[in-house]
This record gives sequence, structure tokens and C-alpha cells, in this order.
Amino acid sequence: MTCKNSMPKYKLFYFDSKGRGEPIRLMLHIIGVEFEDIRLSHEEWETNRHTMPQRRLPVLEVGGITIPQSGAILRYLGREYGYYGKNNHESTRIDVISGAVDDMMYLLDRLFYVERVEQAKVVLKQEILSWRLEEFLNVMENTLTENDGGGGFFVGDQVSVADVVVYNIVDWMSDLFPDHLSTLPPKMTEFMQRFKDIPNVNKVLILK
Repeated sequence: MTCKNSMPKYKLFYFDSKGRGEPIRLMLHIIGVEFEDIRLSHEEWETNRHTMPQRRLPVLEVGGITIPQSGAILRYLGREYGYYGKNNHESTRIDVISGAVDDMMYLLDRLFYVERVEQAKVVLKQEILSWRLEEFLNVMENTLTENDGGGGFFVGDQVSVADVVVYNIVDWMSDLFPDHLSTLPPKMTEFMQRFKDIPNVNKVLILK
């Protein structure tokens, strides 16, 4: 896949964490475009949130416009640079996989950022660790295997937005719950390494 000859300069605004901003960072690295990775502290965010569309992060700024919502940003970049499927069937498959990731991300957001009642957090964490995490990984394992046996990526014959969001959430959950993600299903284990071996991804991971 090649980048367009005249590429705008991007600015990505997010916190200094993985979460919903990291797949956008990874996508920009895979594409190979120049971007400013602007990482805000929570104090800076509280001061500046009124300047951002929908008062949410992440936000991508390009060509004088600002795009909120992580899913919309990823779809924009995927369509712009050819990482959103070769046809409607592949694009829909990417949407389905991204939806499953969003369901899991919603639970993590509730656990770490939204829920304020301690007992409710305990119950939610137990729910995630007792069955939701395992169910999600098994669904991803089966979904990967559906695509030509699971020896490549999630959709078609090349990396796409789907691979970026799956890699990010599994990697992030490995940080959050290391004792519960010490081993992954076999195809997912191979996929995580395959994704890390993508040249531009490999470079940025080495630098971290």
C-alpha cells in the first residue's frame, strides 16, 4: 500500500496512555504519515476540553478540520489510505470486528474511568475476569481462523483497521490484567507477534 503524494500533517490529541488513542497512533505509523502526537495530562484536558468537539478525546486535526470519536478517526484513515477493506464485504467484516472490540472497550472504560462506586467496580472486574475476557479472546480466535485459517490478518490478505483495534485492546488488557493474559489462544498468539513484526510498528515498539 502506498501513501498519497501530497499528505496533510496530522495532529492527534489524546492522553499519555493506550486506550482509545493508541490504535490511531499505530494506524498512523503503519500508514507512514507525519503526525504530531500531542499527549495531554488530565489537568491540561480539564483546562482545554471546552475547545474540543464533543468534549471528548481522542481528536484528530487535519487540513483545518477536527475529527472526534476514535472509531470515526480510524475509519477516516482507513478509507483515506486503503486500510478499510477492498470491498463492501471486507469493510463490513472490519465493522463487525471493531464492534466486538468496542463492546470490550466499553467495559474497560466503565471499570477504570466511569464507575465511581467501589463495590460496583469490584463486581464489574469479576465479571470481566471470570468470563468476558475469555469469551472475547475465543471469539477473536474463531474470527481470525475464519479468514483463510488464521495465518494472516483478520480481513482479506493485508493489515486493516480491524487488526489495529484487536492488537491494541489485547496488548492493553495484557498490561491491565497480566496474570490473566499470560497465555493467549494459539492463533491469537501468532497474530500478536505478526502484527508486532510489521516494519513501522516494530520500529515504534522498539523505541518505547
